[in-house]
Amino acid sequence: MRLKQDEAVSEILGTALLISIAILFFSFLVIIVFSYPMTPSAPYVNLVGSIDSETGDITIEHFGGDILAGDTKIFVTIEDELNEINIGTIFKETTQYNNWRVINSNRDGYWNFGEIVTYSDNINPSMRVSVTVIDDESNSVVMNVVLQSLPLNEIPSVNTLQANEISSTSANLRMFYDFVNYSGDLWFSYKLSTESQWNTTTSETKSGSGYYSYKITELKGNSEYQFRAHMQYNSNELMGIIRSFNTNEYTVSTSINPISPYQQNNLPLSVTGNNITAVDNISLYYRWSNSNWTGIWQESLAFDNFEIDFGNWTDTKAARINGPGLEHGISLFLQMDDYTNFSYDFSSYNTINLSFWVYPLNVENGDNIDILFFDGSNLITVASYNGNNNDWIENIWNSQYINIDSNDYTFSQNSYISIATDVGSNDNYYVDDIYVNITAAESTIDWSLFAIDENGLDGWSWNFNFPNDQGYYEFYSIGFLEGSREDKPGIYETKCQYIVNGE
Repeated sequence: MRLKQDEAVSEILGTALLISIAILFFSFLVIIVFSYPMTPSAPYVNLVGSIDSETGDITIEHFGGDILAGDTKIFVTIEDELNEINIGTIFKETTQYNNWRVINSNRDGYWNFGEIVTYSDNINPSMRVSVTVIDDESNSVVMNVVLQSLPLNEIPSVNTLQANEISSTSANLRMFYDFVNYSGDLWFSYKLSTESQWNTTTSETKSGSGYYSYKITELKGNSEYQFRAHMQYNSNELMGIIRSFNTNEYTVSTSINPISPYQQNNLPLSVTGNNITAVDNISLYYRWSNSNWTGIWQESLAFDNFEIDFGNWTDTKAARINGPGLEHGISLFLQMDDYTNFSYDFSSYNTINLSFWVYPLNVENGDNIDILFFDGSNLITVASYNGNNNDWIENIWNSQYINIDSNDYTFSQNSYISIATDVGSNDNYYVDDIYVNITAAESTIDWSLFAIDENGLDGWSWNFNFPNDQGYYEFYSIGFLEGSREDKPGIYETKCQYIVNGE
C-alpha cells in the first residue's frame, strides 16, 4: 500500500523533534553539572610526629609525598588549649616565630620533603597532646594523631631523664615525676658502670608532678656512670629506667687577664681571656657598682680651699656671690648648677655634708651667720650662729660641720645651700675652706653576660664599653667545651674603675 506524501513528512518532523528535545535536555544537564565547583583531590603526603621525652618539644617531619601549600594549617592541642599556625607564616620566617620553628627550610613558603616543624611549650608527660594538619585547598585532613594520651589509671610514675651540665667531676641528674594524688620522696642512685655498688643521693619530699634534679660531684674524669630515678609513696617504691653518661676528661677552666691600669678612662676597654684548657667558646660576665660594693657612696660636689681671693673654687659646681661690703662677708651661696641657677638636684641623695671655717676679726652682738637650705618650696634655716652667744672666737679659724639629712628635710630637684652672713659694715668675717659632700645608697647590678667569643684563633677578647658608665667593674669568664660548662668562680677574676674625664 502506498503512503501519502504528507504522512511521510510528518514522521520525519516527529523524529527530528525528539532528537532536538534530547539534545536540549542533555545540554541542560551539562550546564548544571559543570556549574558546581570542582574540589581538588587531597594531597598524598607522609607526615611523622613525635614528642621529645626530655624537652617536651613537638616535632612534625615531612617524610615524602606531595608538597603542602602555604595555606595548610597545623593545629596542636595540649589538654584543652588549641594552638594554630598557617605554614606560610613560619616557612617564610628566618628565626623562631612565637613557639613555632622550622628546620631545614629553603624559605620558599611551602612544606617540602625533609623540612621539619617544631612546637615548644611547657609540655610534660602527664598532658594529652594531639596534632592535626589540614590542607585548605582540598579541605581535607592529611594528619590527625594523638602524640601523648592521658594515663589510663591513677598510679604514680617516675621517668629518668638524660643528665646534663656534665663536667669532669660533676653531673646534673634529672627526672620527671607524677605523684597523682599522693606525696612522697624522690632520690637518685648512681654508680660507675664498672662497679656493682650503687650510691644514693639525699631524698626530697614532693607532691603533684614536675621536674626534679640533683647535682652529683666528686666524680672520676673520663668515666662512664649509670643512674636512675627513684620514687617512694606510702610503702611503694618505683624506679625509672637506667641511663648513662660520660664525664669529661678535662675540667673546663678559663680566666680573665688582669686589667692595667686599675683606673680606665677610654672606650672601649680591651678585656682578654686565658683558656687553661681547650674550649669551644668563652663568655664574659661583669657586674657594676658606683661605690665598689661598700653599701653607701660619697661624692664631692664642691670644694673651696683656703685662699685670700674671693671665689677661688676648685670645683665649678659651686660659686661664691658677695654682696656689698667686705671681701669674705655679707653673703655666700653654694651654686650647684651653673652661674645663673643656684640649685642642684638632690632628690636621689640621702645626706648633704657641709663643713667650713670662719675667721672673725671682730665679733659683735647681732652678727649672724646662717646656714640656709632651700627644699624646692621653702628657705629653711638649718643652723644659726650669733655673736651674742660667743659662737666664734676672734682672730683664729673656727671649724664647723653640718649634716643635712633627707629624713629631716625634703631633697628636691632644685634645692640649694646658702651660707649667709649678716654682720656690721666694720666687721670682717672670712668664711673659707668649704666642703660640700653628698651621700647616697649604693647602686649595683648583679652579674650580667656581656658577650660570647666563639673564635679563639685571634685570642679570646672583648671590646668592653662600660655599659653602666662611671663606677667599679668586676669580671669573670665561663668556658664551654662540647656542651660542658665551666663552674662559676666564687669571686671576680679581675676588676677596674671607669672614670670619665678624670672625675
